[in-house]
Amino acid sequence: MFDWQTEDRDWQEDETPRRGRSRPADLPPLNEALFDAPEEPVDMAAPARRGGRPLFLLAIAALVVGLAAVLAWQLARRATTAETRLTEEIAASHATVLDAANRGDGELFVSFLSGRDREWAEAQEQLVRRGGLLDRSAFDLAWTPTATVSPTVTLSPDLRAAELTLPQTYEVAVGNGLTETVALQQTVVYRLGPDRWLFAPPDDAFWGETASVGGRYVRLTFPARDADLAEPLARDLDAALAEVCRGLEDSCPGLHLLLSTDPASLIPYTVPISTWGGGSEIVMPTPTLFGRPVDDAGRRALSRVYAARVVAAATANTSGWQCCDDALFYGALLDAQLYRLGLRPWPVGTAQYARLAREPELVRAVEGLWRRDAATDDERLLAYTLVDFLVARGTTPIVIMQRLLLDDTELPYWAWITRVMGGLHGSQADFERDLLRYAAERGLDAAAMN
Repeated sequence: MFDWQTEDRDWQEDETPRRGRSRPADLPPLNEALFDAPEEPVDMAAPARRGGRPLFLLAIAALVVGLAAVLAWQLARRATTAETRLTEEIAASHATVLDAANRGDGELFVSFLSGRDREWAEAQEQLVRRGGLLDRSAFDLAWTPTATVSPTVTLSPDLRAAELTLPQTYEVAVGNGLTETVALQQTVVYRLGPDRWLFAPPDDAFWGETASVGGRYVRLTFPARDADLAEPLARDLDAALAEVCRGLEDSCPGLHLLLSTDPASLIPYTVPISTWGGGSEIVMPTPTLFGRPVDDAGRRALSRVYAARVVAAATANTSGWQCCDDALFYGALLDAQLYRLGLRPWPVGTAQYARLAREPELVRAVEGLWRRDAATDDERLLAYTLVDFLVARGTTPIVIMQRLLLDDTELPYWAWITRVMGGLHGSQADFERDLLRYAAERGLDAAAMN
């Protein structure tokens, strides 16, 4: 760097008038007044310098601004190009992770997995090997993989980490053989590894502080990231349990639902029956981990998922159910409860009722299912047909029906029916005739179509 310095010198020229000196005779007399106030010399070049210097400075400034703009444009272009390249690399890593998860390829999946948190990594590996990274079938959400939507990638300022969001589509049964497609957005974190972008655990700042909100029956604990969903969800859960516990307040204890940020919270939920268990504290994955809704349809689907789990837990607590006692009839009664609350469609349609009305001997097949834990699809529908009749014509709360089912494992079929129906029928034959009439009424539309 050069330090240019200027030096200013004050030049003083003292001219002493030579008064009184003789002058040549041929000159006119000297006017002494001329030396009293000498005029300043006129600099003819000054106006030109005063007008040209600002223009010169403006030109220099414009040149500097122009060069800075060009440099900024080049830097922005290079940054955009770099971000585009990194975004494509992250999206490619995620596509490989999803492919490995879809195929259950644990070895390939692990090669794209960060080892920063061992427990987190082990949980993710278990989910992939069990097919549960994105599968939510235990909650009646059937994953439908699609490759038509590109992920959204948000890079960190240092370009070494990123959040990736990608909606996943699920089909939800709505009844009568119809389904609805909902989208749940998955959000994951990637960090730059030695030679690739790695699927990595989010840090504490990603989730935020933990908070709780409580109602009469449910206390909900959740991370700040999902606060916008947790508070309305808590109201839905409390309303559902209030309906289940109506008239059973003394034997219907409250629940604590913990929305966990740990992927291991998904591991226990592999089949529908795994969502039936009770306990005072229920752990479920928080919506960001499970899948956040992107519209009203997704929000309703998510609310049904959590409400169904809470209702199942409260029912197990109240009835005393332990896996997997009398799973066939207990499960049918649980689904009847969820159906009445609008949380699950009823699987039996007019065709099944019409069939029972046409084939009255099937009432004996229903009795043959007593105390069975497993059944074929047709047998299961027969059990549901019976349960529908019991709930529609009886006055006993569903939870009490379940409790009567479990209290005495030696209780015969007809004895249970008598207790559930409150002695409404004088004999089993009367009960079966009433059941067949009910089936004929429900299957009337299907019979007319035939």
